[in-house]
Amino acid sequence: MITNDRQHRVATEKLAMLKESLAREYKRDVPDVVCRARKGQLESLVSEVEAEVKEYEKLKSTKPESLRIRSPNDLMLMPIRYRIASNMSVETFSRMVKVSTEQVLHYEASRYSDSSTKILMEILSQIGVSVRGRITP
Repeated sequence: MITNDRQHRVATEKLAMLKESLAREYKRDVPDVVCRARKGQLESLVSEVEAEVKEYEKLKSTKPESLRIRSPNDLMLMPIRYRIASNMSVETFSRMVKVSTEQVLHYEASRYSDSSTKILMEILSQIGVSVRGRITP
């Protein structure tokens, strides 16, 4: 997941290089099976990076109040998505949720999987997230 403009710029540059590599002609002495495997790997990487870039760009143009939680994973990523949609720096966000900048960076790097449930719930509360749901069989 791309979490800041620098990562977005790097991913965009990587995407351009991958597409350029994909468009290159293969050497004649390279076996066809190797060429197909290389092409498949590159296409997979292009799709992956494109999806991350699109997700970040969509979040940047989304209003925070329109973010939705549809899965436990969405719940874990909500602080990151909220910060991006709010166009907040990590420093501003950390002051808002009363957690150190270094700790927020750590949580974001782990996609909040390293945070305790208590901390995650406190952060979600600080940003105004309410969770309503139901158990479905």
